[in-house]
Amino acid sequence: MKKKLFIATVGVFLLTGVISLSIFSNKDIKTSTISINNSKLNIVGTLNLKESISEFKVTATGSNELLPYNIIYNGSNTNLTYKLYKTSEHITKDKLKDLTPVETGTLNDNTTIIKDEFITSTTEGDNMYYYLVLENISNNNFKGELKLVNSNAKPNINVIAAYIEGDDGTYTKTTEKFPQTGYTIDTERSVCSNGAIPSWDNKNNGLLVTSLTKNETECYLYYRKKTPIDNIQDNSLGTVDSFTGPSCEASSSNCGASGATNMQQNGVYEAEDDFGTSYYYRGTVDNNWVVFGKEGEAHIWWRIIRINGNGSIRIIYAGTSTSTTEAPNTTGDETMINPKQSTGNSTYKRAVYFNKTSNDNKYIGYMYNSTPAASTNHDQAHKVDSSSTKSDVLTQIEQWYNSDTNLSSLADKYIDVDTGFCSDSTIAKISHGSSYTGQGYGTQQTAYAGLDRVWQQGNTSDANPQTPTFKCGYTISAQQTDTAAIKRDLYTGPNATVTKGNNNESVEGNNALPVPAGLITMDEVIYAGGFYLKANANYWLTTDKLYWTMTPSYTNSSGNASVFVVGTNGQLNNNGVISTNYGARPVINLKANTKFAPEGDGTAGNPYVVITDNN
Repeated sequence: MKKKLFIATVGVFLLTGVISLSIFSNKDIKTSTISINNSKLNIVGTLNLKESISEFKVTATGSNELLPYNIIYNGSNTNLTYKLYKTSEHITKDKLKDLTPVETGTLNDNTTIIKDEFITSTTEGDNMYYYLVLENISNNNFKGELKLVNSNAKPNINVIAAYIEGDDGTYTKTTEKFPQTGYTIDTERSVCSNGAIPSWDNKNNGLLVTSLTKNETECYLYYRKKTPIDNIQDNSLGTVDSFTGPSCEASSSNCGASGATNMQQNGVYEAEDDFGTSYYYRGTVDNNWVVFGKEGEAHIWWRIIRINGNGSIRIIYAGTSTSTTEAPNTTGDETMINPKQSTGNSTYKRAVYFNKTSNDNKYIGYMYNSTPAASTNHDQAHKVDSSSTKSDVLTQIEQWYNSDTNLSSLADKYIDVDTGFCSDSTIAKISHGSSYTGQGYGTQQTAYAGLDRVWQQGNTSDANPQTPTFKCGYTISAQQTDTAAIKRDLYTGPNATVTKGNNNESVEGNNALPVPAGLITMDEVIYAGGFYLKANANYWLTTDKLYWTMTPSYTNSSGNASVFVVGTNGQLNNNGVISTNYGARPVINLKANTKFAPEGDGTAGNPYVVITDNN
């Protein structure tokens, strides 16, 4: 027997208004539109009393949201017999005889003629056509209208079968209650019809089904035991309302001029990314340590930046240790990789160029187009594919990855190549001075979108919020994502595949990376607790050393390309790509199904240790 499961967390459908359609003899029904979440619902049609057939159409436009609605008849005439027909395509009225009515009855005032109907919004607009045939109607005194209102219905999810993971890792079919604690949905095994995606609702500790396109969706569910990483999501503190200063403790004296105005509690917070809800670490946390891979005979230690919206785990290099229970130092040169071709000196021993050349906007890229030597338009400067030239910092990371570590041997099973790393080469929308009006090619003086997110109209005070984003290609001022920018600026690969993101839309990167490793972004630094041009020695990314991000900043009047950097005191700044002061901290994404030793709690003395074939 199917188990019908009512899902409270499928979605909240809020109608912001009511559509009323006054009906007049042989008149068009005027188009009316209301907003529902991120979609619009529209109704339009005509009434032909001569033939007693009313034809109207409901259209849903938006991003793949399942929208429920009722249509109600209100009128002064009573006891009007009716038949209602429904089709997904427009037909001529003579074809109604070939259809079976979906509803029949008698119309009285406030009669619901369509109840708990669902339609899925699409970019082009999904349509449903209705034909209302009225009998015993008088042309002289007929008065009525149709109203489109919220049905408050939730779609039904039919669980065909459920399986629960046992202590030995195998799954057994259950006929009992679904597990409520200690388990989460195994997204690799669980499947639903109609393209729906089953997952776990951490806040409400229950099943969450997203990307619903139809009612009566059927699912086969697999419940796996929760891992330590699952508990990270469970313990989310919610969202940070305003990034008005560095993440600080009340007692901190090194958070900038008035940084103590932004005293969020240290811990895990959440924000949307291209794939869903991302969970990130902020403040002076010490429970985001991971051990994965080896550098020579030493274990590589990492810090978790965030759990990506697709469940993959983004981690940043934090040094090595011969032990899995004794963390490396949190400060000093050892927090960065040892490059093959160091450009450092006694002060910056592990420094590397971001790029050895800077006299073109293209050199803000983690990879760039080397032909022609001088770029002549934005697309030419920032187009990235597998034939593009690797930046110097990527070259150093590739050599470290392939030669100094065993990561290449672990990649197929444990390292995600689809999620990628964003380098935002979008041109700034906010004015950053009359000189920064270039379009991102050649030596034009150009400001990039990252500056919009840290420097609002030239004001970098704590009172002016920063606006970071985890969404690649997302323009803050326009509140929208450019899919072409994602494909250009999202560094994926090697052999990455197109994945599904928010609203079931495809997320496709440039598939250009020689190894699946990037750098942290400026936005991730802000989320973690950093602030532009203000010190913060008391959040977990501060290492007392200078290191690169992969977020472009600007190209100045001399034509020198610059990217955002993290300073010794934790502040965000920007510097030219040819600087010899900054080091590299590689970032990778672990696969969503990564398993960790059960005893780890993420602290420096008891880190999350990835279970591999080698340990």
